[in-house]
Amino acid sequence: MQSYKFKRMTIMAVAVVSAVSILGGCATIKNFYQRYTGKLDESGREPTGYYQHADIKQKADPVVIPDGLSVPPANADLTVPPMPDNAVDGPVGEKMDIRAPRAPYRSESGLHTQWSSGEAIIWFDNNGTHGIHSEDAAWALLGKVLKQLNLQVGKESPDDYEVTTAAADFNEFGQPYTPADLASGAPRYRQIYRLRVGRNDDGSLGIATQMIGSMTMLSNGYLMADLLDPIEQQRFSMGFSNHIIHVIDEQNKVQSENPIDLNVTLDTDKNGHACFVVDSSYEMTMNLLRDLFPRYEWTILEDSVNKSYLKLETEEEDADFYHERGVDSFALEDGEYYVRVGIDGDKSIITFYDDDDMPLSSTVLSRIYSGFSQALIKEYQNYSSLEVVTVSH
Repeated sequence: MQSYKFKRMTIMAVAVVSAVSILGGCATIKNFYQRYTGKLDESGREPTGYYQHADIKQKADPVVIPDGLSVPPANADLTVPPMPDNAVDGPVGEKMDIRAPRAPYRSESGLHTQWSSGEAIIWFDNNGTHGIHSEDAAWALLGKVLKQLNLQVGKESPDDYEVTTAAADFNEFGQPYTPADLASGAPRYRQIYRLRVGRNDDGSLGIATQMIGSMTMLSNGYLMADLLDPIEQQRFSMGFSNHIIHVIDEQNKVQSENPIDLNVTLDTDKNGHACFVVDSSYEMTMNLLRDLFPRYEWTILEDSVNKSYLKLETEEEDADFYHERGVDSFALEDGEYYVRVGIDGDKSIITFYDDDDMPLSSTVLSRIYSGFSQALIKEYQNYSSLEVVTVSH
């Protein structure tokens, strides 16, 4: 009996360990399943919550006259002719892609995007405050965009103001592929873009973005037979074009805040928690933190806009790792942390919490202040600089 119990307990222990291993490697199992079936997990492309569009039918006369009311008069001149069945060539019903599109941005600085002939084109209004009024300025702007997205140049034609990016990986939302995407098993899209600067017939300056190559892969790099349809191609190209507008807007905001003289101080918030106070707007600080942490191998596990926090995971690196990046060591133990950003007038407050959601002490923040403040200031300066030599004319 004792031997039987021992064997049974051993089997149960193995089952528990196996279950834990499966949960820890869910991304690996997800990749294996997709590779085995040959079907890409497209759940990220599906709508959530509402599917009424799948059952909608077009009716010949949708107007219903309640009892007791006379039929309203009709004007034959306003009759809409019926549309033939073959007038629209595309998916309908449940096959229709109803995700929110990559809408073209219209910036207050005098920018707007237009989709035309397979290209997403940013047009610079002549009287806009964007600061881009010449081909050379637009060319320099592209260099800054490539630098911010960490993209390399594949082919460059300075005489024609045209550049082709080297192949790089993006996620489902057109953002550069991150360690967090890899950990979640998200599909990766290895893409190549062609960017060109030119003018239209009336002399307006523009930057055209076209995706000229895309391969769909699992997170482990296994190539899948999944081709992007025209809507997807437009989605990615428009998303890349929107990146360019974001860079201009962020640059204008940073310049107005004079980031070279940015002050980062150690203080205490209204709850008595040790914090960093930054002479910067809330929106700017959040955007800079999203770019800062991945540069120092901090993985963003969660990004909550509503609750204004980032959940991070880090592994402790040696001092040389930080010195190679031009800053002092953060001197923070590996683990998971929450970083919350608050508003104090025209300043922002950054507070660190451990994985139990307890604020880090002033002693710990004093230790990481030197490296973290240097990294934050460097990030602001990167946004403010237009002197990029990745592409040159």
